[in-house]
Amino acid sequence: MNSRLVSIADLAEETEFVSFRSDVEVVKGLAERLLPTLFKLVDDLYCDDEQESGEAKSSQGDALSAAITSLAKLSPASLRQSLFTKLIHRLLESSQSQGDYSGKMCSLLALSQALYTSHCLDESSVVLLYRALRPLIGTDEIYPRVQKRSYKLLGELCKSKAFVLADGRLKDLIELVTSSTATSQVAARAMRLRCLESILGSLGDTELVEQVRIVVKQPIAQ
Repeated sequence: MNSRLVSIADLAEETEFVSFRSDVEVVKGLAERLLPTLFKLVDDLYCDDEQESGEAKSSQGDALSAAITSLAKLSPASLRQSLFTKLIHRLLESSQSQGDYSGKMCSLLALSQALYTSHCLDESSVVLLYRALRPLIGTDEIYPRVQKRSYKLLGELCKSKAFVLADGRLKDLIELVTSSTATSQVAARAMRLRCLESILGSLGDTELVEQVRIVVKQPIAQ
């Protein structure tokens, strides 16, 4: 299914591929039902402890997320915004709840990443997503897999040069990632380094790269 959605999404705006127009319209018409269904599948995958874990679960989650990313490109903006608003609201609720909500939070973070990588979220939504991630990264009073998933999503955000350099965010990002050294869970440390790599990679060959290296005080390969 995902490969089909990718093909349709990639060709949707190409005028020479008229034969795909009918597919595009069909998918658009089904998006309102398909996206919530895919969201539910991702939620079940991460929240059901009886399901297989490790590589199998990760592979299934990646496939579902990729399908969501592709379908989101063809869905109405109002639907995407509604789903994203619900994700952020539930993420904030889960982060403040007592008990083990790590499965639910991982699900919400994975879904947020799927919508973000569709490049369909507006700037205010991306800023809201970043604000929701900051407290999850800056504390060690959280489940390791949630922090790992938070770093993974932050790394995706940091691949965008526009995001990293907007409104003096570079300084804030460096302070967040470097100050979280003591609070980083063992399981999340590799993802934390990837965040730093993403920041440097988004800067390209500029003098800012050297400034970041000095602040971080450790060599990071680009």
